[in-house]
Amino acid sequence: MTSRCRFVISWLVAATLCAASVQANDASPTTAKVNTYQDANGTQFFALSLQPHGALSPAMARDVLVLMDTSASQVGAYRTDGTDALKSIMRSLGSEDRICVTAIDLDVVKLTDGFVSAKNAVGALKKLSARTPLGSTDLVRGMQVASEVFSRDAQVARQVVYIGDGVSRADLFSSEQFDAISNQLAAQRISFFAYAIGPDRDLGLMVSLANLTGGHVFIDAADVTGQQAGQAVAQALTSPVVWVTSELPSDLAAYPANMPPLRMDRDTGVVGMATSLPASLDLSGEINGQAIQLHWNVDAVTPNDDFAFLPKLIDLAKADQGKSLPLMGTDSLASIRRMMLQQADHLAKIGQQAFASGNVQGAKILADEAAETRSNQHCGGSVAKDHCSQQRRTSGRNAGTEGSRPI
Repeated sequence: MTSRCRFVISWLVAATLCAASVQANDASPTTAKVNTYQDANGTQFFALSLQPHGALSPAMARDVLVLMDTSASQVGAYRTDGTDALKSIMRSLGSEDRICVTAIDLDVVKLTDGFVSAKNAVGALKKLSARTPLGSTDLVRGMQVASEVFSRDAQVARQVVYIGDGVSRADLFSSEQFDAISNQLAAQRISFFAYAIGPDRDLGLMVSLANLTGGHVFIDAADVTGQQAGQAVAQALTSPVVWVTSELPSDLAAYPANMPPLRMDRDTGVVGMATSLPASLDLSGEINGQAIQLHWNVDAVTPNDDFAFLPKLIDLAKADQGKSLPLMGTDSLASIRRMMLQQADHLAKIGQQAFASGNVQGAKILADEAAETRSNQHCGGSVAKDHCSQQRRTSGRNAGTEGSRPI
């Protein structure tokens, strides 16, 4: 990803974490949730949220590849909670499920003999405890391995669970690598899940991969144990996933450009521009290797100035066709708006500091940028002061947010 996109994602992801939780649509299951904003030129911007409806069966079995981060950052309580999460995931697997446990740092080392039953994977825990956390993480290599190891057919859910901080210092993701890997995972129907734990987490990378592959990301928190986090991941692994095989209507310029997979346990969002919204929406997809057709009604809505942040958000999304957008639920949109307003406040403050130090030109640039951001948001009042704060555990580890939950 470009440096510009990674900077943007750093605060967009922070915005999504402010949401209390990811909720299902308020609308009925057969009605798409949509919000719109119309600018002074008459251009209509939209935020569309979709969720599968009806009785969708889970996969007959699951193959779960666990990438356990054993780099130098995963020590102490991080290592303990990560291992406890792995144990919870292993206990949740059924008789038809298989798991492959690996350790990932500078390379990927298999701790089981390929995919085995959960009871035959217990020895991997002993091998894991014998590994000393050293070096950096090559998550690029981990994702490449993930795209190569699955063998059972599409009726078996293919899932990657990464436990670690997502910081790939050994090989930073380039735009080309990210595109290639996310496309390959989606093409092979492999969903990416993460338990984000560690002192310095790359949430943007993990959320983007999960969003594009129908997965989930869970955040380490001060008041949730590793066992509980593992249980949350295990529950998410059971949710049916619909892989969309058709495109959105051509008159909807949407981001991400390709509709991400749809999950039963959360909604999936896209943002974009349109001259008008359709009255209904039909998409084709695959679930457990079987074709499926989905239909939603799209209720007409009045443009709302609360969504005046959409033009800026969509402009940012264009840099990489929206692949980096962390839109894993409708609540994230409200939080992104709050974060963008906070950014305007921050610009105004440093502009005042620049003026006080005699940097008049710099102060003017910052003031103009802050004014433009506020104008785009139509905030009409005081800037929201609620924000995501990181707490520190008594054990000395960074907490994530207000409880371990999916983004």
